[in-house]
Amino acid sequence: MLHRAKAAQVNMPELRSYLPNLSGRLWFFTAASVFLFVIDVPSVILERGLTPALWSTILLALLGVATGIRPGIGGGLLVATCGLVQLLPEQIADSRATLVLGYLVLALWVSRMWYWPFVAGVVVLQGSLIASFPSESIIVESTLLVVMLCGTSGYLIGEYQRRGDRLAQRVYALELERELAESRIRATLGADLHDTVATDLTQIVLRCQIAAGEGQVPAAAALAEIENDTRTALQHVRSIVAVLRPAAGKVSSRDVQAAAHECVEMLRARGFDVNLETEGVDDGGQPAKIHGELLGLVLREASVNILKHAADKGDVNITLSLTDEGNGVTVSSALPKAYDQAKDLATAPLSGGQGLGIMRERIENAGGALHVGPVGSHWVVTCMLPGKEG
Repeated sequence: MLHRAKAAQVNMPELRSYLPNLSGRLWFFTAASVFLFVIDVPSVILERGLTPALWSTILLALLGVATGIRPGIGGGLLVATCGLVQLLPEQIADSRATLVLGYLVLALWVSRMWYWPFVAGVVVLQGSLIASFPSESIIVESTLLVVMLCGTSGYLIGEYQRRGDRLAQRVYALELERELAESRIRATLGADLHDTVATDLTQIVLRCQIAAGEGQVPAAAALAEIENDTRTALQHVRSIVAVLRPAAGKVSSRDVQAAAHECVEMLRARGFDVNLETEGVDDGGQPAKIHGELLGLVLREASVNILKHAADKGDVNITLSLTDEGNGVTVSSALPKAYDQAKDLATAPLSGGQGLGIMRERIENAGGALHVGPVGSHWVVTCMLPGKEG
């Protein structure tokens, strides 16, 4: 008994949450059945008294509720019962207002585009009417009226419901597109955070290691470089945060030329022999904002990878090209002399954006291409983007 009481306590909230979510069709047919039943029963009792013929009224009211639950089976039984009631004598079956439920079923079938059941229902109801009132003019007029009223109302109700379904599907599609767009934005921001802040922090770690090393660089100079890297990281964080502000203005991208000179100074400070070549820069060439950001990221990533993986401080060649035909950077560094070191370097991924895959994907989405790998005795990173937009 206690177990049953607990089960009842659990099921009552479910029942209370279920009732408001029942379909509007069920509520409509239930309300219509109750309303017509309340009208029909007093009129029959006042005219004929309490008679067993009221079973037909009770049955039609119950079938009306069943139609709200199962429009096909319940509605078919209701229409068939309406036809039967009209054929039987009043002493056996007597229903008046509840017969209207049959025509409501016809409108429901049209709204659901069940046209053949609608035709069959019209035949059943009008056929029983012919048997009760054998008048050709009345039958023709009533049939046309039933077809027009039930067909038109059912069609309008169905179109309204289908329009609501289409709108709901459209809203769902827009919500899905919004979620996908937000997912892409989050992925882009995550890659930006990794490609900028993570790179800057790696530089800071490297400088700290050098400052704590064997005194190769004076402490004051190392601290100055660490401060510069920290300011750069802070600038990157502020640029990314500015993207998240709804009312923020344009986000200024770092000058790719300044990024190239910064990488040159950073590598030279570590003992590398760096050669910088430019094409189109002297003519005032500047790439599009997104292209400048990508080129700067590639320069910084390649430079940091040289610091992390290059065992021999050899020559480094950086080429920056900003022309109408295309924008690109190439960073070439000498491979280590040992074969194993070269093999390790060849298998090391580009650190930006969780590896080479995301970096290449971002560049390809901008219409460019990224190539990373050994060329002869050098490790070459090349990024090419389309020409600057007019």
